[in-house]
Amino acid sequence: MTPVTGLVGAGPRPPCASVGRVHTPVMSRLRVLAMLVAIVSGCGGPTPTTPPGSGAVTTSSAPTVASASPVVADATGFDAIQANAVAHVGETLDGLDDRGQLLDHMGVRAGLGPNADRILALIQATETAVDAQQVKVQTASTGIVNAVFQKFQSPYIEFRDQMSDALDGIGRSGGGNLHIDMGSQSNTQTDGGWSGTTSQQTTADVTISGSDVKVELVRDITNSATDVASGTSILNETIKHRIVGELDVCPPATGQVPASLTVGLEADSSTFPLPGGGIATHATGTSTRSSQFQGPVDDMATLGAVQQAFTNHEMFHKTTSAPGQADVTSDGEFTMTATNINDGVPAAGEFHATLSDWSTSTGTTSATGDVTAEMFAPMPWLAGSDYSTMDASYVAAQTLWRNTRCVIVTAPTYIPASAFANNAIPTHTEEVDKGSTTVFQVGVDHRFGQTVTAKIVTELDGKESLQPGTIPKPPGTLTYVAPDKDGLDAKAILTSTSKQGIGHLVLTFHTGAEKLKLSISGTLVTSGFGVSYTTTFSTSNLVLSRQPDGSFRGSSPITASLHLNGDIPCPNPFHEKGTLVLNGKRPPRAIANEGQPNEVVDESQPRQWKVGYDEGTKAITSGTCLGQSLGQLMQLGANGITGGFMLILFGMNADGTPAFLTFPPEGGTIKVNKTTTLGPSTNTIVATVTGTVISESGK
Repeated sequence: MTPVTGLVGAGPRPPCASVGRVHTPVMSRLRVLAMLVAIVSGCGGPTPTTPPGSGAVTTSSAPTVASASPVVADATGFDAIQANAVAHVGETLDGLDDRGQLLDHMGVRAGLGPNADRILALIQATETAVDAQQVKVQTASTGIVNAVFQKFQSPYIEFRDQMSDALDGIGRSGGGNLHIDMGSQSNTQTDGGWSGTTSQQTTADVTISGSDVKVELVRDITNSATDVASGTSILNETIKHRIVGELDVCPPATGQVPASLTVGLEADSSTFPLPGGGIATHATGTSTRSSQFQGPVDDMATLGAVQQAFTNHEMFHKTTSAPGQADVTSDGEFTMTATNINDGVPAAGEFHATLSDWSTSTGTTSATGDVTAEMFAPMPWLAGSDYSTMDASYVAAQTLWRNTRCVIVTAPTYIPASAFANNAIPTHTEEVDKGSTTVFQVGVDHRFGQTVTAKIVTELDGKESLQPGTIPKPPGTLTYVAPDKDGLDAKAILTSTSKQGIGHLVLTFHTGAEKLKLSISGTLVTSGFGVSYTTTFSTSNLVLSRQPDGSFRGSSPITASLHLNGDIPCPNPFHEKGTLVLNGKRPPRAIANEGQPNEVVDESQPRQWKVGYDEGTKAITSGTCLGQSLGQLMQLGANGITGGFMLILFGMNADGTPAFLTFPPEGGTIKVNKTTTLGPSTNTIVATVTGTVISESGK
């Protein structure tokens, strides 16, 4: 391509009728065609006073939102665009319509001739009617986005809402893809003997991969105008509008949050002559622009000024046919690039294209064919439109990365890693004895696999003390000293703040640790190899108390006896002495598939008591049978008949580890009545286990 030089002033100005559509205020924003500079420079507007090639433009009055876009006039190339952009930083143009600009560049208005205003107004009416159709699409709750579309407006507004909403889907269960088909809508309007029809279809696709979110919105539009009496076509056009945006919510260690936006337009238009005027034309055009964004995040996890790099490329081809004359073709292709555009800190407000700070920008322009300088004029506003399309997503992303969606503070002593799944921010209440000292582990991690080395800052809301105040290089340990009084709560507030985000975790320490007092009674009938015996067991005062590592443990004297059944010459029961040991735990929440790779913490459930048998139990069975010690005769081992009773009572997991009996937070009674085969023996147990919670008052 060759640089644009001397495009304005090198020849006659285009007639006013050929520069673009100007619509009334009732049109939806972004459907209003941009008020191109030719309205100013070619139809009586301000006259540029700077000579060609000066690199700056001065006009007798600055353009406004209601009047025109910035004026390139007879200045050329990127320098002129930059100069005008700098002169109008902060101005907005809500009526910018890149689609309308492309159609104008393709010569649609010129092809319609004197009837252009009336025909285009008819098409605008059909488009407005389609936009006004109330369409509700309720998507299934997939964990990505649950959207309701009530009205079709600008595709940019719809995309903006979809993109910012979809970010909240990171880390949720339910998959990472969502397709939304908003259906097809059409409308037909009439104006005298003319009929206009618009058909429109819109789809949206959301893809979430880790913390990266991509949204693609596609809108297909078909417009037609017909002379009703003759059935003759006046205008046929198809437009495909594609908007694709992507943003990675979780900042890396460098603190740069990348995002991108690509806007593509494809148009195909044909005009047909009428007795009242117009010519036969067929035109095609494509416009592709892309923006790359970088949002810097500081050490306090705060987003700074977002930088933008912008590229716009457009090409068009038109063929004009007149009776008795050879076809005339017109082609054009132009490109503009700009880097180092400073868009500032996003603010989630009403959508509007804003001209950003171009004072440090650099770029290029190039063009071939029938391209005019005025075609470059809207480029800064198109860049601003891209930024305004994405700024709400940056705001939404910042909210997430500042609220434990990326960085997490962990407490492996109390909370399993699975508790953080599906964006959960778990809490935990640890019951401690008054005046006690508790040591526990903490660390930092990331929901999406990044390495985080940020420090943890600690704060205690309550009594007595939490040390140290900072863990510079997690993981580490914290020490909590409880007040010398029961019934008090203290919250350990743990926070990690860095360029990668903010992680929060709150642990509560409650003085007056609850205990669980257990009573067990029952019988066990064991048979095998033609021998049968009955074990009778009871205990009523085994108290599980919290241990320094957070587990529970308790013991009580053994009251057990064994009676040999059947015709055996040892009819008297054999008694056992020793100590029964049980252990327990109180997980933060109910856990399904505990200890397995698919372990899941059920945050909706309260804490439970889990009680199991401890092989630290020691028992000695007294008495002999047939001159031998019963313990040796039956090979009872160090755990005695009590150990066998407990193994059957509590059971075993599939992997051979001891199982637990589970009590609700308030305690309760569990009745066990089951038969279990263990090696060559069959064991039938009937037992009752009661758990009574002892409160902090000791009752």
